[in-house]
Amino acid sequence: IFFLSIVIFLSLYFIGNASSKYFNLSLVEKPIFATGLIIIYLNYFYFLFDISISYLFYFLCMIIAFSIIYTFITNKNFFIQLKKLSFYIFIIIILFQILFSVYGEQHYVFRGNQQDAFTYLSTGLLFFKNTYSEILNLPIDSQQFYEQHVSAFTNYRPSVGLLLATLNNIKFVDIFVLGFVFKVICTLLTLMSCLSLFGIFEKRENYNLILSYCFILSLFYFYNFEIDAFSLILSLPF
Repeated sequence: IFFLSIVIFLSLYFIGNASSKYFNLSLVEKPIFATGLIIIYLNYFYFLFDISISYLFYFLCMIIAFSIIYTFITNKNFFIQLKKLSFYIFIIIILFQILFSVYGEQHYVFRGNQQDAFTYLSTGLLFFKNTYSEILNLPIDSQQFYEQHVSAFTNYRPSVGLLLATLNNIKFVDIFVLGFVFKVICTLLTLMSCLSLFGIFEKRENYNLILSYCFILSLFYFYNFEIDAFSLILSLPF
């Protein structure tokens, strides 16, 4: 999960960087802003225009590629910014990689609130395999019983399911690992949000970073992380 989390997070940076000229975003705000844009994009085109997640994923990849090219051309300091972002997130990603490697499937599959986690993951699979119109007209299929079970939750906090469905286009990783990666990305975004907020009061960068790590390693945050409160931890960066 180490490299996958970094690639996803830096992709968010590139998308945010392409928008920063118009919204005056700081370095740590760029990934958060990009995540918000992606959430709006997925909800709008999936539900309103009934476009499949696979097509939305391919177009998103094109946006990322364009953002990378744009950054190379317009931002001469992007490599320094990438080094700084990597410095911010390195410790927390290493921590999650250790947990992932040491405890294995028993940790990232069955730890926490299994009912909530499996509902979110199943919703992600539902969005991935069906367009919105297909969900509204789902046939009863005994081989895919989870579809009927979670289809009732389609309009309840769908952003998590849409993001998981988008990640599910990464073919070499199963949905349970992607669920854990999703929580790691949310944690990194929350760290960026803390750096932005605490930076208003604490101008010393190292102290700001310590304060931000204190929050994401606190009981409040890790309790919600551990019980698989996907929607809550996704909302925290905003």
